[in-house]
Amino acid sequence: MPEQKLSRRDFLRNSAIAAFVVGGLAACAPAVQPAPGGEQGAAAPAGEAVTLTFVCDIINEGHVKVRDKWAQEFSEQNPGVTVQHQPTANADYNTKIQTLFAAGTPPDIYRYLQEITPIITVSQKALHLQLDDYIAADDYDLSDFRPDAIKLYQWDGKTFALPRDYGNQNLFYNVD
Repeated sequence: MPEQKLSRRDFLRNSAIAAFVVGGLAACAPAVQPAPGGEQGAAAPAGEAVTLTFVCDIINEGHVKVRDKWAQEFSEQNPGVTVQHQPTANADYNTKIQTLFAAGTPPDIYRYLQEITPIITVSQKALHLQLDDYIAADDYDLSDFRPDAIKLYQWDGKTFALPRDYGNQNLFYNVD
């Protein structure tokens, strides 16, 4: 596999993805727990502003407000980085994401739906950066996730996304 150089924009994109995943999980938690020591994200060098696009489907207006808050909080914690939340109607979401990728202008952060784009495709077409080096560098504890949820976002031993949530898609039972 060819070696990829990590640009500053890629680093910020991945930092934002990690922050949004953690923020999303924290929003679902019953009580707010302080994060372990250390700083979140990466600040842009003085004078260099960065705008990250965050495209997500609209589940309901409550989700839009929560995601707007994530974007605002991330920007406040990372001077020089603006997160532009672009809520998109459910009916248009998959088309928008596919169009952005096809045009070579994918969003920096988006809600990845593996039922639309399987993880093998993400890996083979290099649609996402491999996250394992970032996870290791930050000593990020994946034990908050179910192991089978993490496996959904891995291919060939490499991690390309982290779960936001994990639920049953089907439930089978015997009526007898």
